[in-house]
Amino acid sequence: MKRIIPVTIILLLFPLSLSSQDSGTQKIKYYNAWISINNDPGKVKGLLYEINDSSVSLSNLLNFTDHTTGFTEPVNIDFSNIDVIKIQKDRKVAKSVMTGMITGFIIGGISGPLIVRMGASQPPFATPAQWASSVMIPGAGLAICGSIAGGLIGSFKIKIPVNGSFNKFNDSRNRLKNYSIRK
Repeated sequence: MKRIIPVTIILLLFPLSLSSQDSGTQKIKYYNAWISINNDPGKVKGLLYEINDSSVSLSNLLNFTDHTTGFTEPVNIDFSNIDVIKIQKDRKVAKSVMTGMITGFIIGGISGPLIVRMGASQPPFATPAQWASSVMIPGAGLAICGSIAGGLIGSFKIKIPVNGSFNKFNDSRNRLKNYSIRK
């Protein structure tokens, strides 16, 4: 029995050491961009494709394989036409809502039975149904609150003012390149 435990641990950790090798391929992160144009109430939307010397390229294609192979025709917007660039990671709101919902459910599920036990003078859980209701009701309530909070937090965008100035655009170029598909 003493030999089985160390052998089992080594066998379980062996696949982890194999997966720790660097594969050399880096996952591409996609960022949505909203560009406000000077003297125009509308905005240009798309994936932030490339930052050039004096312009920003946006792609409005939603097929991600086209971006990786380079078969897209992005829209170039000159710096003199750009008022503000807003950037947000693709699918950030959905991930934030899910994270808030799961966190709220876990906190509600843990705190529900603890609150019931603190206020009870007799054994609080006579049946499994009573215990389940003390977990599910606060868990569901805090899951709703957590999803709302996660949606609000996830909806924030990075705001980069350019105001048609080449100096402001040039100062923000490295920051913008971090968010573009083609670096």
